[in-house]
Amino acid sequence: MRPAVAALALSLVLAACGGSPRVAKPAPTPPPSSNGRAGAAVRSTNQLALALLGRLGGSGNLVFSPYSIDRALAMVDQGAAAATAAQIDRVLAASGASLASSHRALRTGLAADAPQMKSADALWLQAGLALEQPFEGALAEDFGAAPRTVDFAADPGGAARMINSWAASSTGNLIRDLMPPGALNKFTRLVLADAVYLKARWQYPFEHSMTHPQSFFTPNNRTVTAQFMSRMPVLLPYAAGETYQAIELPYRNSSLSMLLVMPSAATQSRFASGLNPAAIEASLRPRLLVLSMPRFD
Repeated sequence: MRPAVAALALSLVLAACGGSPRVAKPAPTPPPSSNGRAGAAVRSTNQLALALLGRLGGSGNLVFSPYSIDRALAMVDQGAAAATAAQIDRVLAASGASLASSHRALRTGLAADAPQMKSADALWLQAGLALEQPFEGALAEDFGAAPRTVDFAADPGGAARMINSWAASSTGNLIRDLMPPGALNKFTRLVLADAVYLKARWQYPFEHSMTHPQSFFTPNNRTVTAQFMSRMPVLLPYAAGETYQAIELPYRNSSLSMLLVMPSAATQSRFASGLNPAAIEASLRPRLLVLSMPRFD
């Protein structure tokens, strides 16, 4: 089977507006990386993922990166204050300094344990616009996003091309138009961006010769035919509850894995509202399985 290749990119564009300037939150020197601090970022990301899934779900296919969204909001939070900071902290279930240190721990851990995955953050700033040092320092040290100067006011198109070039180089050239025409204008002052790229092989590959059509059941009770890839029996982490079945597929030479969760037919409509990744992971036990799953790109 071909390597699994995925790329996602996200940007937040801030424009000039009226009002009092915000003072960045102090960014103390982060403590050494630890599983506990990285775990805080994971829990925050999972909580955000489930909240977004409930709002964005609908009836069609949906792909989004809660890790990118969490990181982008965490970066903004380092310079937020008052009601803005309180709202971000509530959504992410953490506050500025702890968000920074936990994301730094997670970024460091992923870089060491998951060589197939690359995560990049960047910040583009209007020439002549100064940032508060604690904000700039937090983005550089905790998120690896040192400011880069561009001139949105005079050449927004050139700034867009620069950002798109960064997105392409950070995602194996899979994402080349992060900033579509008109996304930036002369009033833009700052752009924060996050990109995630994964290229990995399954520890237990699927066989091309075992791919065949099967019925796939959609949430609106339709049955469609899809190509299912299959493999011979193998020992894999498996869990089952009243409303779901779950399986974990490890990647080769990596600490990363893919957790697949399938709702039971009777609970598809309310499945996302009761999803608890931590509880599912805690229930996983090795089991000899014959696995078939839809092929996807």
